[in-house]
Amino acid sequence: APVRISTVHNPFEDATIRFTGHGYVNEVSWDLRDVPRWKDEADGGDKEFLPPPPDVLDLGSVPVGEEASVTFYITNTAKEPIRFSFPETFPAPFTGCLRVAPSVGHVHPGGRKAITFTFQPTEKMKESAQLSAAIASIAYEGEPEEWDDTMRVAAFDAKSPSLSRLGTRVASSEDMVAVDSGKKVARRA
Repeated sequence: APVRISTVHNPFEDATIRFTGHGYVNEVSWDLRDVPRWKDEADGGDKEFLPPPPDVLDLGSVPVGEEASVTFYITNTAKEPIRFSFPETFPAPFTGCLRVAPSVGHVHPGGRKAITFTFQPTEKMKESAQLSAAIASIAYEGEPEEWDDTMRVAAFDAKSPSLSRLGTRVASSEDMVAVDSGKKVARRA
């Protein structure tokens, strides 16, 4: 739609401007706002923070044998839950020195899930690689549950209130507890 802009006390400077634009919604987005980005020391940067670019995850300089981690978020603004997954192995030269947790998980509508990349170089390198993640809409049978591959199930012995073992199999227990990053959620088997 055109917009007419008028200059006060000067009718010769009036202008008609036509504005156009398209609105869109990212149903799934990668939120890197909390990820620090360092100025490149070659550019005279002195370890000063810059806003992150929308599509680059830079873990900085990491001494061989040590590790650095960075956490970002996947946000789901769609009306359906989504499933995300990262590759089981990363491309060379990052094979064996890059980990992601969780590497597979679900994000509910309106939800957000933290994802942590950990880089532990085994040799001197200055490389970059493009990583892909698979995203798919999913449907649940029954009640949707929070899930990712970092969650574990703990089983209690029916005769003892103490924790008897960790694992995915439950022997003679009626009570199960899902453990997610130290939080316990009671659940009936």
